[in-house]
Amino acid sequence: MGAAISQQILELQGEEQTATARSQELEREVKSLDQSYKRYRDLCYTYGAAILRTPDGFLGAKSEDSKRRGIEALVEVLANRFGWPEVAFLRLDRRGAGRLGAQELRMGLLLGAKVDFPAVTGLTAEALLAAIDRRGAGFITASDLAACRPELWKSCGARPPELEEKFRASPGV
Repeated sequence: MGAAISQQILELQGEEQTATARSQELEREVKSLDQSYKRYRDLCYTYGAAILRTPDGFLGAKSEDSKRRGIEALVEVLANRFGWPEVAFLRLDRRGAGRLGAQELRMGLLLGAKVDFPAVTGLTAEALLAAIDRRGAGFITASDLAACRPELWKSCGARPPELEEKFRASPGV
């Protein structure tokens, strides 16, 4: 009888360890999903605000006589024109793939954003890609564009989405 109880105790302890491990795994998954949800919610707010604001409206501090060159000049032009890096990336990503190689970046800048990047930056599409691609992946995403010179995006781009814009951009509203 004592051996049977000891065996049951061991089995229950094993089940408890399994349940604890599974619980920790589920907690990590919940945290990851929560972060992902918040990231996509904020992106939705940004896109919603961009749609609600008029194209001719104030986006940022325009400096026609800017002396910037290189990647700084590109970020300044994109921030002035589109307000947010996520919106600029939508214009650059003509195929909707969510990532841009050198050729896609070249075509997106010229045709999607209508930016004469060689004249503005003095750089090739490959050099721009290398400057934005901090991970060395060979392509860029909207996050990479946002991480490139964030201080310029903030100073030259649009103000953050307001509460009313967030409310209108929320699903089901």
